[in-house]
Amino acid sequence: MDQDPTHDQQEWDDLLTAHLLGELSATDRTRFEVLLSASAERADELADLERVAGRLSSWAQPTPEDAFGGPPPAQLDARIDAILPARARHPRRRRLLPYATALVGAAAGVAAVLVVTNVQSEPTEPTGPTVLAVADLRSSPGVRASAGVVDHTWGVEVQFTVSGLPAGTDYEVVVTGDDGRVYDAGAFIGVNRELDCRMNSAVLLADAKSFAVMDPAGRAVVWGDLPDPA
Repeated sequence: MDQDPTHDQQEWDDLLTAHLLGELSATDRTRFEVLLSASAERADELADLERVAGRLSSWAQPTPEDAFGGPPPAQLDARIDAILPARARHPRRRRLLPYATALVGAAAGVAAVLVVTNVQSEPTEPTGPTVLAVADLRSSPGVRASAGVVDHTWGVEVQFTVSGLPAGTDYEVVVTGDDGRVYDAGAFIGVNRELDCRMNSAVLLADAKSFAVMDPAGRAVVWGDLPDPA
């Protein structure tokens, strides 16, 4: 900080504290402006503290109970005197201590918000499995369906929605491999609404050719060729 040859640091600190508390007299105001104009660093300090004061102005004035979650510790004044330098023990500065304690908590909260905001603003990779659409899907008259598959390390998962199936009828889902082998993928019962099904079979997508939903008579009501692995 620039040194003022006629006024010591204590005088500036006292006047600055009084200014922030709104307690400057007309005489003190003149003196404060003289000291302020003598140092660019003091102007920066004032600007920083006024920004903090502006943020705190919307808060209810904290009490020692607010700061400590209850009565302040015994012999708090003595502890402050033992820690703070002499120029920080001015009575006006003591009145700023609850604000300083509250500010520490507020700064931590703001930091947490900033961290969360920054994390949320970063592009994220998809967390769910990649679903490959079954493009050439066919179905019996009156049956509507869409389907996709997920290539797992243990086999292929067939995901499909279907509607228009008679309620109470049993259906089986099968996956046919490239070698012609038929793999069971589960079963379900038709209902009078759209069904959302997730079926699994023990054949890798790379080795699978097609899938089908079979009725009790062994007829395919939904079927389609499976896509190549991504």
